[in-house]
Amino acid sequence: MNFTLNLNIMKLKSYLILFFLSNVELCAQQSNQCLTIDFETIGNLSLNEGLPINNQFFTEYGVTFELENGAIPLLAEVGGIRPFAFSSSFGFDTPSPNQNVGRFFITDDGSVSNLTAIPLIVKFNNPVDSVSAEVLDMDFDEIFTVTARDKNGNTLLTKTIKAGEPDTGDGRATLFGFNMPGCIGTIYSLKFEGTRQVSGGFGFAMDNFSFCFSGIDVEKSVGFLVDPPDCNTFLGTITPINAGNYELTYSLDNLTFFTFDEILNLPSGDYHFFLKAEGGCEAEIDVNIPDLIYPSIDNNSTVSSTTCGDNNGKIEISASGDELQYSIDNQMFTDTNSYENLAPGRYMIIVQNNLGCRDTTFIDISPSIPVVISSVVTEKDNCKNAVGSLQINMETVGEYRYYINDNIVLDPKIDSLAAGSYLISIRDDFGCFLDTLVDIEATPEIILAEIKATPSDCRENNGSISFSVSAEDSALDIFLDEKEIFTNAVEGLTWGDYDLLIRDEYGCEVRQRIDIEREKCPFYLPNIISGHSSSVNNNFIIKTLDDYNLNVIKYRIYDRWGNLVYISGGFSVHDNGHWWNGYFNDKEAVNGVYCYLIEVQHPNGDVEFVSGDVTLIR
Repeated sequence: MNFTLNLNIMKLKSYLILFFLSNVELCAQQSNQCLTIDFETIGNLSLNEGLPINNQFFTEYGVTFELENGAIPLLAEVGGIRPFAFSSSFGFDTPSPNQNVGRFFITDDGSVSNLTAIPLIVKFNNPVDSVSAEVLDMDFDEIFTVTARDKNGNTLLTKTIKAGEPDTGDGRATLFGFNMPGCIGTIYSLKFEGTRQVSGGFGFAMDNFSFCFSGIDVEKSVGFLVDPPDCNTFLGTITPINAGNYELTYSLDNLTFFTFDEILNLPSGDYHFFLKAEGGCEAEIDVNIPDLIYPSIDNNSTVSSTTCGDNNGKIEISASGDELQYSIDNQMFTDTNSYENLAPGRYMIIVQNNLGCRDTTFIDISPSIPVVISSVVTEKDNCKNAVGSLQINMETVGEYRYYINDNIVLDPKIDSLAAGSYLISIRDDFGCFLDTLVDIEATPEIILAEIKATPSDCRENNGSISFSVSAEDSALDIFLDEKEIFTNAVEGLTWGDYDLLIRDEYGCEVRQRIDIEREKCPFYLPNIISGHSSSVNNNFIIKTLDDYNLNVIKYRIYDRWGNLVYISGGFSVHDNGHWWNGYFNDKEAVNGVYCYLIEVQHPNGDVEFVSGDVTLIR
């Protein structure tokens, strides 16, 4: 039987034809007994991902599978979830298209976490002489090594495959094989191991094992790499491949034979090859170079016209064919089939496949209507009372939604705005929008400063008020206690509180309460009291002006021997309930001279101490 495997080489569609020959003439005097394992059927077992693969082939073929650490390898499914063998750009556990991989393949323990995979050990009850298999997804500086060992575990042969070599790559199934010299079965076990040279994990995945128990397994070592004809030379190529380690020649006429380093340039058609291996092994193989294949741009291409007056048109090309590249307006060919940020107009689209064959079409992108503001009229925010406004006038006609600082408003006339900057957005039903910043100005600020109040004397109207005031480009009216004044310095004022009001032409106001203090007024103490309620000076009272708020902090009376006779404090001189009335311990004090010690506080906060003597006479 035979099969076809697609390979990507220099962006040309190539495929490798491999042959499993049943009519190969063997070099040894034994019958050809080959076992092919592709894991698609295993006896009558029901296959599923995660199935342990160990001794299912032992009873009939004497073949077992195990991992070097004693664990059992697992069956993995293409596109499956667990076990996890590798990840390609085509998906988890998914080979690239057209690879000779069925539904199932073998992996190690189903985890990809280390730079080195757990080696797979295949053991043979009867020795084999020929081996071939496919390793999947060799990329990212990965190295795969196959070691053939004899009955005693000694190494017979080692073969290494490195990522980057022919037929390796993302999702690819890389074929390898070898035959032992002399057609004698000497291989009792195989060790398959892989490692990775960069960060990540080595994903172990293998399929399509073939083991021959005697003779040269030519079919696993022979292939033909076919490159279809291109649209430049109209010639394809056939490259014979010898994957074995023995001499092999081929011929198209069975007369003249060539070694496997010749490349044939041939037109489309069928070709019959004659093969000869060392020892007289022979085979015949048919190889086909396919006809030219042209790409085709279909009617499913997506075209998006420009919007909002921008150059934002889009074209996404839909075409059939392999390994396509795309060009717009004769620009360089690239792998992308979509173009963005296009201006309105007609565009020439060319699609080219890996053979250089092309298809051409023309696509039109229509223009659009932009969102345009004619003007924005603003009114100032008077007196910082959030009474500013703006009016949006559109130049284009359409259904618009208006936003201010990302909050939707129902009308292009927006009121109750404080002074400041606002982001105005206008959007239409097509998703087009226009953003602009609008400033709402405030009316000039009234600045009142350098306020000075000069106190008045105790019994005089000689206090004064002065200040400075300014407001940019605005006329001001000034009132003091509701009386308009035309100066910034007012004199001849009595003590007390005054209300200063400043109003600008917009009606904005600034008010300031100004207190003119009074200088300290004198107070008087009697030097004689009578202690009788009928007398004028019956109590020891401090006298001052009726409107002068003098507070008594301490009020103490002592006799001439220093004994405390009376104590009080913390009251106003206009409060008559605290004065000494000539009594001591609720009895009339004896006539004589008494001393006083008094502390008072003036309205301006000044504290004054007074002391002296007073005579009590009845």
